[in-house]
Amino acid sequence: MTHLILCREYPPAPYPAGGIGTYSRHIARLLAESGERVHVIAQRWDGAPQALSSLYDGRLLIHRISLEAPLVDDPVHYQEQREILQGLALSTCPTQLFAWQAARYVERLLETKFVDVIEAPEWEASLYYLMVRRALGLGPVQKPPCIVHLHSPTRMIFEHNQWDMTLTDFGPLCRLEEYTIRAADALICPSRYLAEGVTASYELERGRIDVIPYPMGDTSPVRRELEVWKSDAICYVGRLELRKGVIEWVEAAVQVAASHPTVSFDFFGNDTTLGGGFGASVLESLRALIPTGLRPRFRFHGGQSRESLLLHLSRVAIAVVPSRWENFPFTCIEAMAAGLPLIVSPCGGMVELVTDAESGWIAPDGTAQGLAVALLRALATPASTRKAMGQAASTAVRSRCANEVVLQEQLAFRQQVVTAGATRSCRVGGMSPVQPLAPERQGMGIVVTCLDQPQRLADCLHSIIAQSVTVTTVVVVAENLRQSVASVFRNITTDQPHNMQWVFIQDASGDGAVAIGIAHLRERVPQLRSVALLDQNAQPASDYAARCESAFALQPSLGLVSPWLTVSDRRKELDPGPCPLSFNSAAECDLPMYSAVRLIAIPAGSEGQESRWLKEGGWTAVTYPGLIVTVSSPPLSRRLFAPRRRYSGMALIQSGTLRFALMWFMGAPWGEKLRWLGRVAGQPRRALSWVRWRIFGS
Repeated sequence: MTHLILCREYPPAPYPAGGIGTYSRHIARLLAESGERVHVIAQRWDGAPQALSSLYDGRLLIHRISLEAPLVDDPVHYQEQREILQGLALSTCPTQLFAWQAARYVERLLETKFVDVIEAPEWEASLYYLMVRRALGLGPVQKPPCIVHLHSPTRMIFEHNQWDMTLTDFGPLCRLEEYTIRAADALICPSRYLAEGVTASYELERGRIDVIPYPMGDTSPVRRELEVWKSDAICYVGRLELRKGVIEWVEAAVQVAASHPTVSFDFFGNDTTLGGGFGASVLESLRALIPTGLRPRFRFHGGQSRESLLLHLSRVAIAVVPSRWENFPFTCIEAMAAGLPLIVSPCGGMVELVTDAESGWIAPDGTAQGLAVALLRALATPASTRKAMGQAASTAVRSRCANEVVLQEQLAFRQQVVTAGATRSCRVGGMSPVQPLAPERQGMGIVVTCLDQPQRLADCLHSIIAQSVTVTTVVVVAENLRQSVASVFRNITTDQPHNMQWVFIQDASGDGAVAIGIAHLRERVPQLRSVALLDQNAQPASDYAARCESAFALQPSLGLVSPWLTVSDRRKELDPGPCPLSFNSAAECDLPMYSAVRLIAIPAGSEGQESRWLKEGGWTAVTYPGLIVTVSSPPLSRRLFAPRRRYSGMALIQSGTLRFALMWFMGAPWGEKLRWLGRVAGQPRRALSWVRWRIFGS
């Protein structure tokens, strides 16, 4: 088989890689060594500048894509793609950049290379745009099935880290990830713990997620002298995040250290912040919990190379994984493979590896008190027993996570996915048709509301006339600017072809303008398939109607198409809108302006009752990823209710571009600003590149 793996953090990555990058590196290598062909799509950055690398006699090809350079050559599409990249980078969710670039690169790859199956993590939804474009009939004919590998959904990471959920990228990322999970042709997860949590959280059908553990990689047992086993040296390996249980672990360790003078605690891992990019350092918070007299026994080493980490592991007798919530951590796998018994909380896939009193000590719960109980048990265990438990841990993890065992499970799973083919990924949101739509309706009508600024109406109507497919009927609804609007309407429509009907309505109230227009279309053209909702500020591209109609024709369950907007107020910006427009969010708001709606999906008489019919009728909604509507100014609702732009510091770490640093800098506290100014000063080339882009657009 030929496998395609999307992984932005495939090492070397522009930020410290975690379990996703480690897994992707292991499985790509194992597949290639077994004779399979593997393509990996990763991020191109200063530390990995090569566009294409080949390993294992060409069986493993690593493609690296830039987040700044368009992937097209012709001038027309090049400028359009540049606008999209700039717009996504400055949107409320800049991490969409990799998903967009990966989709376009994969589509181009599929035009020349045969691929059996595609895999990507749910985190950051790197498959989102590939799936959406596929469902909308865009991209190549070849459609390999898509596997979404569940590692750690953003929703769960934020919840258990207690991060700030008002960050502007939180909501979009959660919806993007939910889309990829629901639309995946197959789901895979390394732990039953996370599989059950995702099944409940996303209300998936039971048994939809296959559980296959991570491969252990190449970690070998580490030899330890008897003196090491006698020592009470305990280590924690992993990022300093709240969900990793570091607060509870330090509290438990402080409690026990007071009565056990020989115990010491080492911490290996990078620091994070309490707010997910804002707030105090987690490391500083941990140090504040440690009494002055005990601090020499708590050593924080920061991030370490793998070689250095293995050397440190040879000097400790016990490892700990105290997580509040966890999937199937590689820190647990590698510590056990190195021959260490573990203290673990019961809140994760660790308990699927560790057997209490045999290969480690499982705490009764994830609280500080529960971890202290397990720690006391470990300290009371004789050195000879610890050594035997370490050997049992190594044996257990090699039985469960042996490379060859996992590889065979993966190959069998992937063969099943290939045999079943692409199903859910070809449907919007993975949803099946809600009802038969025979006889099929045809044609689009447009409702244009003009409640102010009638001088802009002429451009809107001209853009409707220029549509590449015939718009059946156009209804213009005005409120209090009747005469000026009527004059513009007559001047534009008098000499237009008879195959387009024009209607002008003057007696609408402000809140009911859209509802009146829809009701008029329903009565005048009962067999109409869809209706588009515009106002005088909109100038739809010539293919707007064609693209929306194509989406409705291709996806019978699709009830609403909400496009990206190019906003030309003051300076040109991309507004991706509610991306994707989920069923619940659509049910909580009015019909989104500039969207197209399937007319049959709106129950008769409910035109003014918001859009709860979407959820009640089981219809799907989608955000069309394309520059098909330009507006002169953002809609009032978007101006009033748009979230304050606060960007996660994580976006800077993960992007590798100064652009995100400047976004984050605008909303950060002054202490954080001063810390990052030093880092920006060390990147003058990127700073100049950003300034050139913002001023000259190139």
